[in-house]
Amino acid sequence: GECEVVLGSRMMIPGAARRGGMPLYKYIGNKVLTKMQNTVLGTSLSELHSGYRAYSTRALASLPFEENSDGFDFDTQLLIQLHDAGKRIREIPIPTYYGDEICYVNGLKYARDVTRITFGYRFQKVGFGTGRLGSVGDEYQLKASESSSHRVIERRLRIEPPSKILDLGCSAGALGELLRRQGHHVTGIDARRVGDVEDHLDHFFLADLDQGIPEEVGSGFDVVIAADILEHVKDPERLLRDVRRCLRSQGLLFASVPNFGHWYPRFRVAFGRFDYDQRGILDRTHLRFFSRRSFRRIAVASGFRVLKIRAIGLPFDTLDVGGRAARALARADQLTVRTYPTLFAYQLMFELEPR
Repeated sequence: GECEVVLGSRMMIPGAARRGGMPLYKYIGNKVLTKMQNTVLGTSLSELHSGYRAYSTRALASLPFEENSDGFDFDTQLLIQLHDAGKRIREIPIPTYYGDEICYVNGLKYARDVTRITFGYRFQKVGFGTGRLGSVGDEYQLKASESSSHRVIERRLRIEPPSKILDLGCSAGALGELLRRQGHHVTGIDARRVGDVEDHLDHFFLADLDQGIPEEVGSGFDVVIAADILEHVKDPERLLRDVRRCLRSQGLLFASVPNFGHWYPRFRVAFGRFDYDQRGILDRTHLRFFSRRSFRRIAVASGFRVLKIRAIGLPFDTLDVGGRAARALARADQLTVRTYPTLFAYQLMFELEPR
C-alpha cells in the first residue's frame, strides 16, 4: 500500500554496512540507538539514523515540524511525529559507501539528543509536556490500577446496596459501566458525547457543568461521583452546592481532586518552571488547584461534612512500565504516600455527606 515515509536502511542486509566501510564505532552506536528507540517507541525498524529518507508532502503538512530543532536531531523529531500520527513507514535496503567525506556530526551530542528526544516522547505520551512529539487523546481513560481513584470508588461502592448514582464528567462511561455491573443505576453527565456512552449508562445528559447540574437530571441520588472533574470547572463551589441539592439527606459524595501539594508541582514552582502538561496535576485544562486543606474548606463551606480522606498515589498503569520495575515503583510510591500524604499523594479522595 501507499506509504507516507520511506527510509533507506543500511542495516537490512546483515553485514552490508560494515562491508561498505561503516566504522565499527558508528555501526555499534547506530545499532544501540536503534534498539533503544525501537523499545521505547514500539517500532521494529532496522535503522533509525539513515540520511536517505523520502516523505509524503501531505504527511508533512499535517505536522508542526516548524517548531522542531534546527540541528541534526530534527530527523529524529520528525520521524517520531510521523510515527505518533500513525503514518506508514517502510524501509528499503540501500548500499553503504564511506569515502573521504568530512562528518560534521558530533556523535556523542547526537546520541544524547536522540536519547533525550526519544524518552521525551514517551513522557509526552503519558501526559507530560506540550504534546508536540506525542499527544494523548481527548478522552479521559478509566484508571485501571487497584490503588487508583476509580478503583477506590468501585471497591467502596461494592458494599453499598443497589444505589441511584450520578456520575459527573462521565466521559465514555467506563466507570459507570463497572458500577452498573454491581447492580447500581447510573446517570452520567458530560459536556461531550464520547463514543457510545449511552450504551454504558442508564441515562446520559449532555451538559456543561460550568452552568451547573441541569434540573432535568433530578434529585434524590444516593451517591454522586465527582472523579477528576471539579478542577475542570470555573466555580467548583457552585457545583458542590448543586450536588448537595441532588443528593438525598443521607447520600454520599465521592470527590477526587489532584493534590497541588504533590512534590512535582512544588518542584516546578520552586524552580520557576511552572507550565501546563497534557495530563496530570498540571493538566492544561485544569482551571482550579487544590490542596488537602483548601478542598476541605471548600467542601465544608458548600454544606458537606468530611467522612474520610484517602491519599492516592501516582497512576503507574499509565506510564507503560511493566513487570518488576512497575511493582517496585508502585510499592515505593505507596510507602511515601502513607508516610507524608500531603507531599506524595497524587490525588486526594474525599468521602463527604450533606450536613
